Amino acid sequence: MKILYLVPNQEMSPITTRFAARVATRIGAGVDVLVVSPDQEVLERAEATLASSKENFSTVPLTAEFIAGDPLAAFEQALQKDNYELLLIRVNRRKHLIPTPFRFMINKIIKRSPIPILMVRQTSEDLNHMLVCTGGLEKSEPVVALSARLASQAGLHASLLTVSTAVPSMYTGMEEMEETIEEMLETETPLARHLRRCASLLTEKGIDAEIKVRHGDVVEAILEETASGKYDLIVLGSSESWTLQGLLLGNVTQQIINRAPCAVLVVKHLVE
Repeated sequence: MKILYLVPNQEMSPITTRFAARVATRIGAGVDVLVVSPDQEVLERAEATLASSKENFSTVPLTAEFIAGDPLAAFEQALQKDNYELLLIRVNRRKHLIPTPFRFMINKIIKRSPIPILMVRQTSEDLNHMLVCTGGLEKSEPVVALSARLASQAGLHASLLTVSTAVPSMYTGMEEMEETIEEMLETETPLARHLRRCASLLTEKGIDAEIKVRHGDVVEAILEETASGKYDLIVLGSSESWTLQGLLLGNVTQQIINRAPCAVLVVKHLVE
């Protein structure tokens, strides 16, 4: 497996770089670092940052390229030259309603990436527990399949979360809800069948995942679960296009990235 660690027209973050090394070490992947900026001083500082982080990559196959040019063009050329399975990129918190030129560039990279994207805004010091979010539909299963493979390679514990926007009247509180999850899984509803298939995908890779069901707003439910479970990684799919409306209003994926206390892996297999 090979990771493309892209640093597009921004300073190279030592924290993100250490996280990239941690992920690569845990899953046994090589890392190609690609720093692209028209500013020569940015490139020189990036070289120094990477040099000071070399010990973190002591067991990781590592290459680095520093290019003065257009980040999007360099990114597309890199994809043509090698078969990457994961793109790792640092993102910043969105502070303004109207996207900045840098935000537009990042969104173009995200939109054009054919591979899963590991977006790093905040990171945990650990890498032990992932939260796999499923929309409760069959087309979410590629997200779970990739999560199962990564969890197996990295030795991660996984929890599987689905969020329903409506609260059934039979559930009067979360404690009662948790007591009925096993009963729900024994039914033949579409959600129960989907969750059983997802559990099987994880079990096949030796991952004994806990299944969680929350109700209410999707974004808030995912963030509440993340905070309560002390997760180091959130995995979710994106079936929403990165349109101007999405850039201005913020879809579920973008809101999670903007507010999550840990890294977010977006699996774009769901984009239609």
